[in-house]
Amino acid sequence: MPCPDQASLLKLKVSDADKILDYTYAKYTCGKPVGIGSGLEKLLIGQPARNVLSLSPAEAVRRLG
Repeated sequence: MPCPDQASLLKLKVSDADKILDYTYAKYTCGKPVGIGSGLEKLLIGQPARNVLSLSPAEAVRRLG
């Protein structure tokens, strides 16, 4: 039976010019990390935060291919 205790974490480091400099993504279940890492780097790094935050999940998946 899957653990009912699940959480996700997404942290963005944004420059004064509204560009994403770095990010951290992790998913935790039962207090242990799972599925850390993703292809988000090419979607996030160097992009204006406002543009990235306005993406729908479907659009993000499309851009990541």
